[in-house]
Amino acid sequence: MLKIAIVGAGVAGSFLYALLTQNTKHHVDIYDTKPIRGMGCA
Repeated sequence: MLKIAIVGAGVAGSFLYALLTQNTKHHVDIYDTKPIRGMGCA
C-alpha cells in the first residue's frame, strides 16, 4: 500500500483522486490552497 498526496484540487487533481480511490487500495490525500494574488503591499 502506498501513501499518495495530490497537491492541487483542480479538475485533473480531482479526477486522479477519484481514479486512485476507486481502483486501488492506496491511501490518497488531496490538498488545495487559496492562490496568493499580488505581493501583498499596497
